[in-house]
Amino acid sequence: MTTVYDQMTNNARTFVSVRGKVKTIIESVQTNCDHDFVEFFDKVPHKDSLYTFRVAKLAPSFTISIIMRAVKTQRVMFKINLEGCPFLNNPIMNKALGSSYRKVLIFVCGKVKVVLESVDTDCDHDFVEYFHPVPNQETLHTFRVVRLAPSFTLNIVMRAIKSQRIMYKINNLDGCQFVNNPFMNKVLASTYNTLIVNNSFFKCPIQPKVYYLKNVGKAFMMPTFHPLGQYQLTMGLHMSQSRAPFVMQIVWKYKVLNIR
Repeated sequence: MTTVYDQMTNNARTFVSVRGKVKTIIESVQTNCDHDFVEFFDKVPHKDSLYTFRVAKLAPSFTISIIMRAVKTQRVMFKINLEGCPFLNNPIMNKALGSSYRKVLIFVCGKVKVVLESVDTDCDHDFVEYFHPVPNQETLHTFRVVRLAPSFTLNIVMRAIKSQRIMYKINNLDGCQFVNNPFMNKVLASTYNTLIVNNSFFKCPIQPKVYYLKNVGKAFMMPTFHPLGQYQLTMGLHMSQSRAPFVMQIVWKYKVLNIR
């Protein structure tokens, strides 16, 4: 049927930082499948961050089982059994798993799929000198703040490209309040956590230096129920001290299609 590519946020040899004086080291990542409904599930050759699997038969529904246990004692630390389709339609029903899911793959259960067509970044070249992908790093973007940014606001607009109808809009969200407490907006918090590199959360005022963002292509948010069509999601960062229409901006273009 269809080959679907997913993106592992870290490969088996990457350190995953945790706040405080503790760090987690991933020793190995192994994948497997039943070779019936799913024909294969393995790494894409020469692509450290990509895995691929092929669904060979229609999967009308599924469940997710997760177990975390201590290797030495076999003590179970965490366990969950979850209905897959309700979760895919509303990942926020499980915040911890929802955050991991958004970092790996975006698709919708049923007869609909989302195809990301492009991601574009831009800046004012005044407060922010540049904002672009890191060469030879598929998942990283970088930007350089050259002037102190004491405060900023966020504007987010989701619109249908053909009709220009606005599907979702946030105006003048206080950026400093948000970075201090991202869960003031749960949907945007998930996007923010997806972008942050090694838990390097932003603080106001934003200091002049070079910053990095990850998974920009996977960070776009969308409503649970989404009509078919072609859409554009624009996220802009604005400052009262700048005359430019935005200081930084990310534009995602994507299509929502029927699966045939």
